[in-house]
Amino acid sequence: MKARLVRLEKRLEKPLATDTNLTLEKNGNGEAYLARLNSIQIDRLAEQTEKEFVEVAQIIALQ
Repeated sequence: MKARLVRLEKRLEKPLATDTNLTLEKNGNGEAYLARLNSIQIDRLAEQTEKEFVEVAQIIALQ
């Protein structure tokens, strides 16, 4: 689990997909709360964990 978290943190430091303009913005706690894909903004829902949010943003970006 710790290794997976480290990989997630490293992915959050740069755009997640090289063929898209997907970037994540972090709040003061260092958690991703907003994803931007070109001109689209994806907000994190209150009930989503950071991991779930990042996965959803990646799925959207790859479609």
